[in-house]
Amino acid sequence: MQSANTPTKILRGKYQITKNTFVICYLHVVEASQHEIKTYLKLKAKGFSEVPVGTTIFFKVEPLNKGDDDTPPSYTIFSVKVTHVQEVNGQMLHVCTAVDKKQREELRAAPRRALEFPVALANSEALFTAINGNNRGLTLQYSANHAMVSLVLGRSYEFVMSHKETSYVLPGEIKHIQYDWQTHQHLIGVHFNKLDKDQDMILNLLVDPDYVIPISNKASVDTATGKISLDI
Repeated sequence: MQSANTPTKILRGKYQITKNTFVICYLHVVEASQHEIKTYLKLKAKGFSEVPVGTTIFFKVEPLNKGDDDTPPSYTIFSVKVTHVQEVNGQMLHVCTAVDKKQREELRAAPRRALEFPVALANSEALFTAINGNNRGLTLQYSANHAMVSLVLGRSYEFVMSHKETSYVLPGEIKHIQYDWQTHQHLIGVHFNKLDKDQDMILNLLVDPDYVIPISNKASVDTATGKISLDI
């Protein structure tokens, strides 16, 4: 048996802790066959750890497209399930099922554009960075040396964004939270499904610099300043 320090392959994956909440992990695979995979799991910056039997671990295999500056690459997702855990040389070795080769494509109905602008949470000091999105959702990045547990999946929050030096409040629902112990980065998926026409226009302008304001909405725009009057 090889030691935890000499893996045959290292994979970046994630495992689920609650519905739509995932934690990044690193699989240090020491043995793999068509029947099972044996791996150590690195969950934090230092040392190896373990997850409960029955845990499903997902990992990316290869990009389905290479992506570009505006469209992040899409990946095929495979998975294994932990069947038992045993101690080997002081480390917890996870014995898993063979790779589930049923492809799960992380594809969205509308492609997402790479972004970089600040997003604040109303009535909070939390400050995020939008790193990709479209006119229906954003992926927000947040750095902290502990998992953010104050956000509730499925709940709507008010997010503050700026356009032309003017702040606007858009309601969005938390759909996904992912935390990487290595980098201390959170990735938070927010879905905007309850926007009025003016809020929808703001989001379109933020995610697409080439967005053309519909004629029916031009009365809401101050052409001199770019400020949009929201009817809320």
